[in-house]
Amino acid sequence: MKSIKRRLTKFLKSEGPIEPVPVGSGAIPDGAEHFYGRIADGVELYRAFDAVPTRYAVHGERSTGTNFINAIIEQNTSLEKFTALGWKHGIMNSPKLDESVLIIAIVRDWQSWLPRMFRKPWHCSDEIHDLSFHDFLRAPWETYYYKVGNGIQIDTNYPLQPDRHPLSGRPFNNILQMRNIKHSNLLGLRNRGCNYCLVQYEWLVQHPQKFLDLMEMIFQIPTTSYTEIKSAFAKNYRRQPLRGQPKDDEFQAEKAYILEQLDPSIEAELGYPTTPVRT
Repeated sequence: MKSIKRRLTKFLKSEGPIEPVPVGSGAIPDGAEHFYGRIADGVELYRAFDAVPTRYAVHGERSTGTNFINAIIEQNTSLEKFTALGWKHGIMNSPKLDESVLIIAIVRDWQSWLPRMFRKPWHCSDEIHDLSFHDFLRAPWETYYYKVGNGIQIDTNYPLQPDRHPLSGRPFNNILQMRNIKHSNLLGLRNRGCNYCLVQYEWLVQHPQKFLDLMEMIFQIPTTSYTEIKSAFAKNYRRQPLRGQPKDDEFQAEKAYILEQLDPSIEAELGYPTTPVRT
């Protein structure tokens, strides 16, 4: 374990690729001692099985880069999508996570995520779209199933089930409660005995090649050299034109309420402290 940590430290300081570490070499111990660790500040990995993963699932909230990381994997690996976990933005649920599956969870700093969710609150009613930032933060998080046909329209007859509280079935009290519970679900991957990678969007944007190198190094997943992804944004957002993000003074005016609602222990586990001022 010390050997692989030394190699990873050296790797993260370098710009070049690193040779994969084979299971059974002593670098990744067998059985329950498979590699686990937070690598730098932006990525955490766990390899639970000897077998090389052949399938993957990406999970994360809207506006966290799920399409971006999907594009990286599709463009640079031969992994097949694993869909049994359900909607990528919802609470994960599967009766079995076997050795063939790698779950990749992506998260984003609350200080950049909230303004983007305000700008594009996917699946929300028209009423949510029309709220001020102050009221948006306090509104119950009511979302609905999308109908694709003559344009994209929500169907208010059908609440979006994976976007509701997993125990009560009710809408989340607000967007910040939703963040707390969904991110607690992502952090729970540590306890599920499965292959997983937890990565910060900010780290991934800066280090896409290092992300791929880690996939090969830790999980032995063959990868190709990263090439720039020109566009990975979700299209056909139903409300046009898009409203702007909240201004800095609007955000700062709401910061005390935001920090009151966020769970500081969850944010700390994700690597996002709740004390610095937004920049």
